[in-house]
Amino acid sequence: MKTGNKGLRKGAERPRWSWRRRVAFIGAIGVVVVVAAGLAYGLYPRSPGIPTLDDRQVMRQVSFAYVTNDAVWVKLRGAQPRIVAHLAFQANVPYFHVAWSADQSLLLVSAHEEHLYLGPGSVDSGSAPQFGSWIVALPSGTITELRDPPGDCVLQSCVWFGDRFIIHSLPEQVFAPPTYRLYDIQTQVDSNTRLDNQPVYALAVRGQTVYFSSPPQSGQTQCSTGVIERFDVRSNTIATVFAIPDPYVDHNSVIAGWDVSADGARALVVTQGVAPSDNECQRQVAPHVYLLTQGDDNPIFSASVAASGFTLAPDGQFAAFTLAPDRTATPAAGASPEIAIYNAFTGDIHNHRLDAGAVSVVGAPALLGWLGQDAGVLSVVAQCASGPYDATPGATPLPTELTMLRATTIYYTPAGGSAPSRPIETISGPYELFFPYPLAPVQSGAYPNC
Repeated sequence: MKTGNKGLRKGAERPRWSWRRRVAFIGAIGVVVVVAAGLAYGLYPRSPGIPTLDDRQVMRQVSFAYVTNDAVWVKLRGAQPRIVAHLAFQANVPYFHVAWSADQSLLLVSAHEEHLYLGPGSVDSGSAPQFGSWIVALPSGTITELRDPPGDCVLQSCVWFGDRFIIHSLPEQVFAPPTYRLYDIQTQVDSNTRLDNQPVYALAVRGQTVYFSSPPQSGQTQCSTGVIERFDVRSNTIATVFAIPDPYVDHNSVIAGWDVSADGARALVVTQGVAPSDNECQRQVAPHVYLLTQGDDNPIFSASVAASGFTLAPDGQFAAFTLAPDRTATPAAGASPEIAIYNAFTGDIHNHRLDAGAVSVVGAPALLGWLGQDAGVLSVVAQCASGPYDATPGATPLPTELTMLRATTIYYTPAGGSAPSRPIETISGPYELFFPYPLAPVQSGAYPNC
């Protein structure tokens, strides 16, 4: 039975919405959904909240590789280390280097035989060294030998560019920085690019772009400030993107280092302290840390800090650098190293003590790189000990005692707060570990050493 009131149904307690009100309501829901999605995917400014990870969550992001004898061992994203490939390389004194592709699906494994003079009847130190390179696919372990490798990647610098190319340095000339070429692993030949014959002091790959620094231009003095340049492989062009605030090189010695964010929008620059008597500029160069934005001459952050290692988060919002005690000091003497983390969201700096306990620390911890979502930074500390050198009988030119690597401990430093760095995993044995994290260009991918 009808009530006589239009727009009401029997038993209804509220009137119907008109089509105009329905459209307005649906539109309001759409706005809420879009804003929420924007916050989640970065279309709008994110909250500076920093996730806190437990040890298991950290371990899921840890990968490294090492080579022993002819076996290539890989720990991939927290799994147990396993042998993924064997190298067809026989050498008396082998050295190895492993370069990871950005997505951790490929390894460039290189081997080099070092010829040492161990006395009468030993290998002639003047003979040419043997070297080779292999591509190892993960997780399958499929191995492909490069018949014409890009060079001796143990002695020269070799880094992945995408999953097809290797950027490698050519043998260095005396008192001159190296030059780099782009090597195609499919054709196994170098490609011609604008990077050819370009002297380079430091180089880093970020996505499809290469960043590098060169010596001062012709007509400039050695104490001139340097620049960070961008090489775009697709357009084959080079452009200057950052100016380094302090003198960059002096007498062919680099006195500043840098790192860039994943998109190249920010750069972290760290200068070393140089006395006036030690540089041709005849002026004091103080140790300093700068965080720069592309196109802006004013640093976001500037501090007089002596940093021995440094790394910039992929999004450029966090920077980490090590504050090392004197190399002769030990944690037991109250000289534990610290890792400082700068937060560009808040402008805060927090120092995180690295309590190595009984570990014998050689210098500062080596920074590896950042975990996902800026959750923190990984570092490694070497456990070193001295022992007798097991030399070939009759060999006298070598020392009777060497400092040897005994174990490596990986530490996690949370980005938020000031909690101390904590150990995550210890790898026992004298293994040189190779990690996949994007590195500042003045650092290598191998850690640690004594």
